[in-house]
Amino acid sequence: MNKKGGIHHEKVYQDIMRYLGISLIVLSIILTVSSIAITGYSTGYSVIERVIDENFKVLGVIFFLGGLVLLWIAHTEDSREAASTTAATAVLEERVEPSIHVYCTHKDPNSKSFKAERDYHITDPNNDWGGESTSLGEFRKKMTEAKSVGTLEYIQQVDGPKLRKIAESERPESLIAREFLKAMEMPYSDTNHQTSRISQENEKTIERAFRQYDGTITSEIMSVMGGHGYHLVGGTRKHKKWRNNNPGYPVITMSSTPSDNNAGKNIARDVVRALRG
Repeated sequence: MNKKGGIHHEKVYQDIMRYLGISLIVLSIILTVSSIAITGYSTGYSVIERVIDENFKVLGVIFFLGGLVLLWIAHTEDSREAASTTAATAVLEERVEPSIHVYCTHKDPNSKSFKAERDYHITDPNNDWGGESTSLGEFRKKMTEAKSVGTLEYIQQVDGPKLRKIAESERPESLIAREFLKAMEMPYSDTNHQTSRISQENEKTIERAFRQYDGTITSEIMSVMGGHGYHLVGGTRKHKKWRNNNPGYPVITMSSTPSDNNAGKNIARDVVRALRG
């Protein structure tokens, strides 16, 4: 309610500035014309008339410039409001836009019991293929059905760009997204993908997290590892094991009692190497 009232007041303010600007320009024209009339029709051109004439000229210029300034202010406010409206609309569309999520339901996708057709899943925010969560095998069947009834192209246009965005990202599930793109008959070329799975900025973040590593798993380490899909699965008294729920990432083992001053640096290097693939 307050927001609507604020918008209304801004609109009134802009209208007032615009009307005042136009009024001042009109008044400046009237004063200028009056000054010309006094000069043209006064034979004696007395001191009083000369003063009036000069004042009219000065006021005319002042009013004219003031009118231009007010019109410029009104125009600036209009532009600012239009830009704010465009930005707000973009944010709203981004919030309303349903997102796609792909994930693996298997605890260890690198084990022999893992099956991509069963364990890879995708959400269905648009209900384009029937169901909120669909395995890769079911998804493949749905795409075959969609192709037969002529709706595959529509699904490609709506959900293809979203999946491709995940596939091109550094997120661990990028490999899963590529499999669903293939099922959608939109194969993703993984040229140079392995070298772009982690940025230099993320490498530095990992290095900072392990810089003072002494065997203690800090909240910063948990956050960094979790952000790349790794979770702690235990280990022994001497070692800790990290496993990724996404395929293509090896198990990472790190010492629980590092004795080397460079242990943190070496672990960070191993993590980066694992993420690069």
